[in-house]
Amino acid sequence: MQTDSQIVDTQAAQALLDWATGDTSRLFQVTGARGSGKSQLLAHFLVISGSTPGTVVHATVPAKGLHVDGLAWELGRQLGYGPQPVHGLVDRVAADPRPLLMLVPDLHLTRDPAAAVADLLGPLLRVPQVRMVVESDDEALFEEAAHVIVLGPGAYEPPRPQSDFASLLATVPRTTHQRPD
Repeated sequence: MQTDSQIVDTQAAQALLDWATGDTSRLFQVTGARGSGKSQLLAHFLVISGSTPGTVVHATVPAKGLHVDGLAWELGRQLGYGPQPVHGLVDRVAADPRPLLMLVPDLHLTRDPAAAVADLLGPLLRVPQVRMVVESDDEALFEEAAHVIVLGPGAYEPPRPQSDFASLLATVPRTTHQRPD
């Protein structure tokens, strides 16, 4: 028997997949109350990424506790550029012809979420080939038009016990260069 939370779970996952494969907006923001399943939804998407054209995630950086420079450094490393300062990363991404999909869980837990958006993520989203999935508990962080999904308490019920995003990310296969495979 399917419960209401499983129906919402399927709807949220399908909405994210539909956005990745066809929506023209470049930002998908997952927001909701603590414990609503934001991180589990993003982890689920990361696990299935690459199974459908357009869903390959090129960089995944859990932002919890990071400064803007640390976020830029890790995004640059995962995109194959090596560690980059904020302005250097935006320039490198702008010169990269690949369509890039980035996943940024826990944006609301960075040292300064507004600075992360103003100095790094916003400028990256202005690069035409960049798309981004961001988890945040603040819908108003981005001025850019976004596809926003708000999860309510218990909206996303994964079939296994809850884990934090870092634990789930550790299960993703990696290349020899430690990029998601």
